[in-house]
Amino acid sequence: MDDIINSAVLHGYLQSKATLVPQLRQNLSDGNTVRLATAGHRLYGSGATYGMRPISAIGANMERAAQKGDIARLAQLITALEQFITNKMNTL
Repeated sequence: MDDIINSAVLHGYLQSKATLVPQLRQNLSDGNTVRLATAGHRLYGSGATYGMRPISAIGANMERAAQKGDIARLAQLITALEQFITNKMNTL
């Protein structure tokens, strides 16, 4: 029973992060590195809370890239986030 609940919670978390991806892409298109840094920081924390180390690592790297204004790296990280979420949701 706990596995079912944990899977449902994790699925809900991943769905919420999947809906974040278009917003991240829009912020990237707008050059809004402040919002991307904030989103990265939140991903770092929430990924750690849910035991999603890859999301946490992507978030930390996104925050750093945004602070540096590294748009190319941010684009790579957003794609990596989207791919991780898709792959993980397919295994639940």
